[in-house]
Amino acid sequence: MRHARTTRKLVRREPDPFDRRATLLILTEHGEHVVDELRRRLAAHITASLTAWPPGEAQTFARGLRRFITEGPFA
Repeated sequence: MRHARTTRKLVRREPDPFDRRATLLILTEHGEHVVDELRRRLAAHITASLTAWPPGEAQTFARGLRRFITEGPFA
C-alpha cells in the first residue's frame, strides 16, 4: 500500500521532527492538485444535489456544513 501511494506521487514521507519513530505523509504538489480537483468535483455534486431543495433549507445546510468543516472534529 505504501508503495502505491508513493508510486502515484500523491504523498511523500518525511521523518517526524518530534518523534523519530514516526513518519509523516505530506501531500506532494501533484497530490494537492488531485485533492483540489476532488474537492471541486464533490462541491459540484453537492451543489447539483441541493438544487431541488428550497433555497432557505439549502442555505441552512450549507452554513451548517461550513461550520462542521471549519470547527468540527477534523478542523
